[in-house]
Amino acid sequence: LSIQSYDSLIVTAKLSNGKTLTGKTRTPKYLNFEFSYPYPHGFTANLNQVIPVYSWTISWNNNNPMHLLFPRMLIKYQQNISGNNVTKSIVVPTSLININGVNEPYYTEYLRGNSISYSFDAFNYAMAKISEGNPNKSDYTLLGLYFDLVELDFPLTNYYSATNGYLDSYSIRSDANIYSNISGGYGVVGSMFTSSFYKELDKYYVESLGYKKP
Repeated sequence: LSIQSYDSLIVTAKLSNGKTLTGKTRTPKYLNFEFSYPYPHGFTANLNQVIPVYSWTISWNNNNPMHLLFPRMLIKYQQNISGNNVTKSIVVPTSLININGVNEPYYTEYLRGNSISYSFDAFNYAMAKISEGNPNKSDYTLLGLYFDLVELDFPLTNYYSATNGYLDSYSIRSDANIYSNISGGYGVVGSMFTSSFYKELDKYYVESLGYKKP
């Protein structure tokens, strides 16, 4: 069974005792991404040297404001280990937060709404972490940025909110221990959909950090 964006699904289970359980869901729509800067030559965190900006904002449309969204920005790279190229990745934090004089990474776990911003400092932090402790920066070949945005449908959003407690002023919260959208019983029938994109890295940005491009 191939399930596509915005498909409607009904699951029915007929039990041997004659009881019927039914649940339904509609998969979230595919999200179309827009960018605060298009980066025609690949992403670089040195954009603020050209224009006075310090973050990159990714926005989208066609989302349901009641759905929870789980973002993840990855830098994928290959590390040369004893002559073998091993593919790895690192998660980019959303921003850096100063805690007692130390910049700590902050990762957005989930969100609602139409956009997310990544500070350039956060990108530079992740770039430095790739080769932390290894002076041989040329061992690393950077493959690009990979962004995923996982959207939960309403039943899964409701279930997540009920089991994780109060999220924010717009969250749905159930005082019951069990959330269910099953007719005739208990359980959850839900769906999620992942929208994603790839962005190449700017050659000069990569090389300024001592890394290589493929």
